[in-house]
Amino acid sequence: MMRHSGRTHPLPSYVSPSTPNRRNPISLLRLVIPASRNRKNGLPNQLGPAHSPDGWRCSTMSYYFAIVGTQDNPLFEYEFGTSKQGGDGQSRFTEQVRHLNQFILHSSLDIAEEVQWSSGQMYLKCIDKFFNNYISCFVTGGNVKFLLLHQPTTPTSTATSRSSTAIGANPTSPATEEAIKMFFTEVYDNWVKAIMNPFYKANMEVRSPIFRARVAAAGRKYL
Repeated sequence: MMRHSGRTHPLPSYVSPSTPNRRNPISLLRLVIPASRNRKNGLPNQLGPAHSPDGWRCSTMSYYFAIVGTQDNPLFEYEFGTSKQGGDGQSRFTEQVRHLNQFILHSSLDIAEEVQWSSGQMYLKCIDKFFNNYISCFVTGGNVKFLLLHQPTTPTSTATSRSSTAIGANPTSPATEEAIKMFFTEVYDNWVKAIMNPFYKANMEVRSPIFRARVAAAGRKYL
């Protein structure tokens, strides 16, 4: 399959055609987030600096998982949190940034394709970073992309910091990458079973509660 670098990608439903460059999420953030939230750069403090030391000392992760079809159309999405080491499995995305998750993942599609054609692997590891949001990617044999946005949550107490795991403490550590790989692999196995349904058509949204439950189980098992 040939890659067309200049093709047009469909935008998430909340992004109008007049929205600034899709490869520049900063421009969109400044449109939808009041500057008063952070007078220094117009961004919510929750996003934090890209190289904040606290970003590496976290005990939990919030995850936003999406499956994107060959036409860059969303096929499935699921949000969850850390379940390891006593985590409750709930995401910690704040309301002011939750609706931006789709856009952040969408803006990483070009990078995913660049890495895809140069790597030759299905699991591309962490391909992009936007502030303290990290995007990992897995590409199926049918060129469907699994994208996982993982956002560290800074602990609010010393006790929380002590309970940090390797997965929660470093979004790009070997332990984290291996855990995400196992998650992707298990989801892929269930994805193959789901699309083998004779009633399923390519690039059709997956609404199966069984598939969703299995994705949730994989998240609890590995992340």
